[in-house]
Amino acid sequence: MPAPRSSTNRMNRPEGVVPRAAWQTAPGRQQKTTLKSQIPPPPPEETMVADEGDSATRYKLEALASLHERKVAALMRSIGALREEVQRLKAESKEHRRSSLIQNLRSKLKEQEMVNDVLKEALIESRMTEEQV
Repeated sequence: MPAPRSSTNRMNRPEGVVPRAAWQTAPGRQQKTTLKSQIPPPPPEETMVADEGDSATRYKLEALASLHERKVAALMRSIGALREEVQRLKAESKEHRRSSLIQNLRSKLKEQEMVNDVLKEALIESRMTEEQV
């Protein structure tokens, strides 16, 4: 028979109501979280090789480790080269933008000089002297 629900515990929960953490690990229910302390550590690599006692297997493992090291080193070199290329391309892009900006400013300057020349000619034609202009 369930306990009467009239009294409450310190968390204002009626007696007989089980907190969530308690029912997650209750018998008959699957535990949803696994604690790291419950997972046994893997056996050391040396123990696995020594237990097998097979020199061919040991040689294969060493060859695979060596191959892995070479591949990692090659990938690291490739990453370094690609980073350098990205930096070079960024610098070229900045330089391209600068040169493009300079060319645009030069063309604007030429247009302004042409406008000045046309205005001077118009003022000279309207009977002003060059010193007045």
